[in-house]
Amino acid sequence: MEEPAIIHLLQSRFLRDEIWTSVGDILIAINPFKRTNHFTPTESKMYRGRGTEQLPPHPYIVIDDAYNDMVNKKLDQSILISGESGAGKTYTVRVCMAYVSEIAGSPLGVEKKVCWCIRPFAVCCR
Repeated sequence: MEEPAIIHLLQSRFLRDEIWTSVGDILIAINPFKRTNHFTPTESKMYRGRGTEQLPPHPYIVIDDAYNDMVNKKLDQSILISGESGAGKTYTVRVCMAYVSEIAGSPLGVEKKVCWCIRPFAVCCR
């Protein structure tokens, strides 16, 4: 894809209040500049174990696919979260960890211990 086509796609989706766009294996998020309800228990259940069901782009798809590949295919996984200062990277890491904690049956609260560090751009789980 060419950059102008991606920018046009992102613009048109943003105008429809669709803040996530999948481009291949990449999930692009556009800051909606308002509070949203996109990380609810209902959405978590909807995206977990969705199989081949087509659902709108969402971070839960990326997290669920990575977790399933790690568990079922025994493949190491990394999720790269990148963005400008104030873009929500730390929050997104917390969402990722909370989701993995929930589906893996880990103790609650692990995600609350995440804060910025020297290299806040990678989360690895084994």
